[in-house]
Amino acid sequence: MGKAFLYAFPIYISLTLLVIYIGKLLMMPKFGVVAWIILTIIPFLFQKKFKCSFTRKTILDFKPDAFKVAEYDLQNEALKNESVYEWDKIKAYNCYFSASSVTFITLYLRDGSSKNLSFNDKDQKTAIMEESVFSLFYSFITEYNLNKDTDNKIVFRPGFFTTNAGLTLIVSLLIVAIILIIIHFIFHPKLAMMSLAGLFIILGLFGKRKKDIMFKDRLANLEPIIF
Repeated sequence: MGKAFLYAFPIYISLTLLVIYIGKLLMMPKFGVVAWIILTIIPFLFQKKFKCSFTRKTILDFKPDAFKVAEYDLQNEALKNESVYEWDKIKAYNCYFSASSVTFITLYLRDGSSKNLSFNDKDQKTAIMEESVFSLFYSFITEYNLNKDTDNKIVFRPGFFTTNAGLTLIVSLLIVAIILIIIHFIFHPKLAMMSLAGLFIILGLFGKRKKDIMFKDRLANLEPIIF
């Protein structure tokens, strides 16, 4: 799913900008708004088919020294890829749960590189309370960290938007968006509705920041599930 997002998101942003440009060029703000709404809805209509083309059956094997991710083709169950991640080579991690119950885990390795993993699993609340990819992952990290000094522990790295710099960026974008909307209403009232698309995206970032902060606070006092 991570790979699907890397393909889809740039395409979505490019098409959104194209729709806004065409709407302004034709001086038809209603066309731009309707086209953007249709553009936003279409991915949900074909979501299942789109996800299947990037989805593989995954088997996870957790051990005290490492965990293995084996990926198999959904149709013929042929092994497509196998990766082994040793705990002592992982410096930090980040985790995010989407509204569609996809668990995203980013591993920050000690050599400076990073690996992105994603799994169709459970929503955040269920994943924390019950057996899940996240609860298994978190349990083994907690066990690994027990006898390690501070420098060798695997730590949780909060997302950028939970930081002060992230908040500053979001607020700055919001201020710019509001200014642009005001300018449009004053000088180009027919095109003002086009500016609202950017405002909705920025407000979505505030929602993500709030959700990430709540998860970070929850994780600070979370006891691992014993398997």
